[in-house]
Amino acid sequence: MMNKRVKFKSKIFRLILIAFLSIMILYNLYAYFTGITSAIFPIIFQLAMLALVVIRYYYLKIILQVWSGIFLITLSLIQVISKLIKAFISNINIDTISIIRNLLFIVFGILIFYLSSTLVLQNEDNH
Repeated sequence: MMNKRVKFKSKIFRLILIAFLSIMILYNLYAYFTGITSAIFPIIFQLAMLALVVIRYYYLKIILQVWSGIFLITLSLIQVISKLIKAFISNINIDTISIIRNLLFIVFGILIFYLSSTLVLQNEDNH
């Protein structure tokens, strides 16, 4: 029986992914317990992602690229642009902390996208 697992060329990258996902889960748990009930959806998704990283799921490479490309890069970029447009049109102060948080998500997204494409290998029978 074939045991298909991805292989990480860098164990540090795998540990950073686990740490990043864990921090995101804790952040969203805090949001959930302070009244933002919609945070339950990212929590579920991030728990699933964490499990896939831990078990080294065979299709993890493409899942990481889609997740980082859509959720971390694209949606964060849309949020930054919409907040800047809203501040400009409404002549209100820019929520600097929110902008910085979204810019950090974009940077992490680009790093995860790039590093997953170079450091995650889809080979059969990796142990």
